[in-house]
Amino acid sequence: MHIWILWWSWRTGQEVIKEAINRWYAVTTLVRSPEKLDLAWIDQVTVIQWDATKQEDVQRLLDSWIDVLIHTISVSFFHKKPTHLYSSVTAAVIQAWWKAEHNCSHYIVMSSYGTHHGRKLPFPFYYGYEYFLWDVADDKESEEALLETSSLPWTVIKAVLLKDATTSSYQKTPFQEFVPSMTKKISRSAVAHALLDAAWDEKCFSKKIVVS
Repeated sequence: MHIWILWWSWRTGQEVIKEAINRWYAVTTLVRSPEKLDLAWIDQVTVIQWDATKQEDVQRLLDSWIDVLIHTISVSFFHKKPTHLYSSVTAAVIQAWWKAEHNCSHYIVMSSYGTHHGRKLPFPFYYGYEYFLWDVADDKESEEALLETSSLPWTVIKAVLLKDATTSSYQKTPFQEFVPSMTKKISRSAVAHALLDAAWDEKCFSKKIVVS
């Protein structure tokens, strides 16, 4: 199986790539700055420098041999505001999906909006979230709205607060706007397992799934 991963150097994207390699999948990753990659296992990955916000680049991507497309792109906490990155990438995928001749069966988006880091956090955490990440929340809402009105085979994977510790266990729960634990965390490795497990599961199509 050939996995394409939209990944711009963030840690969860790295875990997804490593897990895909462990499963013996062929992995191609699209990045903005290949020269910044310095990972021991990167020689097992095909790295391409295209722009995932441009329809023509996404169409070239889909025209390649590709089974599943996974979007793990993120922005830094201190990003330049406002951001339209998430919705721009998904809009480009939707526009290119029906123009390209491809065999891609699934588009998976990783998102934390609405679970632990959400607008429904209890007072006073809500105000801190709105102060720092209001534009991220807006953009993720826009991205999910685009998916819900599209006819793509999509899945949104939402995770509670991420940590770096390694664990292979996770639970999938029905989508809910807020996971009311302020301390519960899940490893990036477990989220990577969830993303790749969903890749071949038709029960995940057109669903929002919380991983905890």
